[in-house]
Amino acid sequence: MIRELEQLCEELDVKTGVTITPSELGDTKGGTSTESREVDLLHEYVETEIDDSAVRCCDGWVGDDILQSISDDHVLAELDEILLLLTAVRGEAIGKELSDDLNRMFGTTFSPGTVYPRLSELADEGVLEVSNLPKRKVYSISDEEAMCDELRLKIDHLLFFSATLRSLLVECEENDRVTNNIDE
Repeated sequence: MIRELEQLCEELDVKTGVTITPSELGDTKGGTSTESREVDLLHEYVETEIDDSAVRCCDGWVGDDILQSISDDHVLAELDEILLLLTAVRGEAIGKELSDDLNRMFGTTFSPGTVYPRLSELADEGVLEVSNLPKRKVYSISDEEAMCDELRLKIDHLLFFSATLRSLLVECEENDRVTNNIDE
C-alpha cells in the first residue's frame, strides 16, 4: 500500500484553480497587526485537484467500484487517517480540496461540518500545521515521518483485523460446504 501511495504521489496531476498572492491580501500595515491575523504573507497557495489518472493508480489494489461502494460510515470511521494521507499526498491542502478528494475517491458527500472539525482537531493535536490565509486555512503535515509511522501501525492493525475476519469467513464457508455435502 505504501508503494501505491508513492505511485499516487508521482502520478498526481496538478490543475491550477484559485491563486492567492501576497498583493491580493491587501494592506497589512494598518488596522490589525499581522500577528493577530496569523496570515502567512509569503505563502502563495494554488488550489489543486487530484485528477482521474492519479485516482486510477489506486486500481492496482482496489477497483473503482469497490472503492466507491465503501460505506460512508466506514470512511467516517477512518476519516482522520484518510485526511492525513490525502494531505500528505498533496503536500498541503485546504478543506474543500480534501472534501472533493473524499467525494471523488469514495463517493462521499460529507458536509463541511464533518470534515473541518476533524482538520481542526488534527491541527490542535499537532499532527497538522495550519497556515491561515484570508478566508481559508492551508493544512500540511507537521512531522511526516511520525505520521507515517503511526498510520502504518493503524493500517497494519486494520489489515490484520480484516485478514482475520476473511479467514473466519472462509472457514465458515468451508464448514457450510462440508455440512451440506454430508446431508446430501
